[in-house]
Parts: sequence; structure tokens; C-alpha cells
Amino acid sequence: MLFKTAKVIDDLLYIGTTRGYYTLHLPSILEPETNQFQLAVSYIEINQEPVPEEDYLWFTYKYDQLRLPHDKNTILLKFKAVGSKYPEKLMYRYRLRYDDEWSPFSPEPQLFLSYLPAGTYQIEVEVYDQYTGQTSIFTLFDLQILRPYYQNPWVISLFIMLIIGLAFLIYKARIRKLKWEEAIRLDIQMQLSETKLEALRSQMNPHFIFNAINSIQYYILNNDVDLAMEFMGKFSKLIRKTLSNSSQAYISLSEEISYLETYIEIENERMGGRVDWSIKVEEGLEVKNVYVSPMLLQPIIENVFVHAFPHNHPNPVLRIIFSKEDEQMLRCTVKDNGVGIKKVKTNQLRESKGMELVNKRIALIFGAEKQFIEVVSSESGTEVQVQIPSNAINS
Repeated sequence: MLFKTAKVIDDLLYIGTTRGYYTLHLPSILEPETNQFQLAVSYIEINQEPVPEEDYLWFTYKYDQLRLPHDKNTILLKFKAVGSKYPEKLMYRYRLRYDDEWSPFSPEPQLFLSYLPAGTYQIEVEVYDQYTGQTSIFTLFDLQILRPYYQNPWVISLFIMLIIGLAFLIYKARIRKLKWEEAIRLDIQMQLSETKLEALRSQMNPHFIFNAINSIQYYILNNDVDLAMEFMGKFSKLIRKTLSNSSQAYISLSEEISYLETYIEIENERMGGRVDWSIKVEEGLEVKNVYVSPMLLQPIIENVFVHAFPHNHPNPVLRIIFSKEDEQMLRCTVKDNGVGIKKVKTNQLRESKGMELVNKRIALIFGAEKQFIEVVSSESGTEVQVQIPSNAINS
């Protein structure tokens, strides 16, 4: 058969041959061939374990969503093109969210998702049909990876509330502790103030003042004006130092020694200058750079003049020595050759109020309840060892 002629009229093609003519409907011939199909999930594996068979219907996953805990976040998905004439001509790529980038095309009808973070995903697969040149996008299902319990908002809120509550309790405990420490500090300060006042009273007690005034009157009555003026000058100096020192928390050791020298001179002068006394400082002890609490030692010195030397004592001797015990403590030794500590008629050991006062003040300053004064007494005299808290200041 030979083709003779051909002509197009409207949508028809007329072809003449040696055996006759034929008509062809052009739209039917030129219309591209379609390959209609659906994409269905055929297999799911979670953390290398397949999902139960009851989740499939006719070999296809029957749910449109999948929710998994945070520790089951590695997923293998296999799918198939249901109704495709040429499945081997299909190429696949996927994305997990609509604003994500597409993965590269692959001929394998599966995808592997490893260690997905918590969140919600809409798994989409784009299929490119190499036979027809068409592309189609399918949504497999919605996937949700749940957060760990400790990342849930209510757990975080509870944790924050717990932290706030704990911080509040710590704050309240701290406030209570500070109030308690403040109360203790105020109590110690009050006790220090009371002992300072007692010390001031003991240093300027009426008996001492009365004896000093009597000595001044004695000099005046005996027309010894020079001695009266000299004694009055020393007495005035002692009063000024007492008032000045009592208002300070610490004074230098040199100031304390000067105060004691003035006091001893007055007491010794009332006794006719019979007492052989001296104050020595250990070599290397810088008296101007070491600070002590004022008015600690005067009550002990007063005990010596009041109790150790009776009027008939032949050769009274008083020695005072300052030495360094450690970085925080000095040692003062007060030694006399007096009559020693005796028992009174009531058969009770005479206690020195001055000694108790000094020990109490040192305990409050040092912050420890212990005995800071050691007394050794015999018929040949008495030795008092006093530990004194100090503050060393570099020159």
C-alpha cells in the first residue's frame, strides 16, 4: 500500500492510499500518555524494629500520623507507587517540612531518618516520572517526635518554681543567720561596753581617787608645793589618759605601757617610792606597731599595790615583761615579791574582781571562752601570766 495524499481538515487528518483513504483524530493521537498512581507506605521500621502488622491494611500503613517518644527517633520508611505502569521509571526525593530543602533524587523508594530531634514533621515525597516527564508531590503522613519529659513546659515551669522556692528558702535562712549573727555581735558589743565601763570604774574607783587627793593635801599641808603640783600633774595626766583610752577599741602597746607607767608612778609615790619597779619589752617587739585593747592590765597592777605589799614590807619589787607569743597573742608577765595570795578568815580563797574582769574582756575580744590568766603564788611572791590578743600593723 502506497500513500498518495494527506490533508488536515479541522481536527482530522485525511490520508489517501492505493487502497483507499483513512481519517485520524489528531487530539487523540497528540494527547500525552498519563501514568496515574498513588504513593503508599508499605513498611515502617523504628529503631530497627518493624511496626506491628495490625497497623497495615492491604499491605499499606493505614494511619495518616505517627507519634513517637523522644528515644525512638530513627525511622526507615519504604513506599510504593500503587497504579504506576512503569515504577522502575520513577525517581524520588523528600523533605520533612514545607520550608525545608528537598533531598537529592534517588531511584530507591525508601528514606532513612536517623536521630530526629523532637518536633512535628510533615513528610512529603516528590516523584519524578521519567516516562511522562511529570512530577507529583505526595504527603505520606504527619510525624511527631515527643519531647523528653524534662523538656515539657510544665516540667520546666515546675523546675523553675522549685529553684525559686529553694532560692527563697536559702535567702530566708541567710537572713535568719545574719540576724542571729547580728544579735550575737550586738550582745558581744554590749558585754564589751559593760566591761569597759566596769574597767573605767575600777581604774577610777573612789578609793583610789580619795587616796590621791589625800596625797595632794598632805603635800600642801606640809608646804611642799612643788611635790603637790608634780603629783597633781601626774594625776591629771592619768585621768586624761583613762578617759581617752576608754573611748577607743585599740591603742598601741606603747600607749598602754605609758599609761601603766603613769599609774605605777602615782601608786608608788603614795607608798613613799619604796617599790622597785620596771617595765621591759622583749627584743624585736615593736610597741608602736602592735595594738591591744586598752585598760586590760591596770586592775592586775592595782592588786599588786593593794594586796601584795604591806606597809612593813622591807624591799617591794614589781617586774612587768611584755613578750610575743604568736602573731595574734602577746604575753604579759606581772611578777612581785609580795606576801602572796592568802586565805581570809572566812576560809574562802579571795577572788580578785579585777582578774575576773580582765579575763572576761579578753574572752570577748578573742571570741573563745577559756582562761587567759594564769596565777602562780607562793610565800615569796606572785606571778601573773596574761595572754593579750593583739593586732600587728606593718610600719
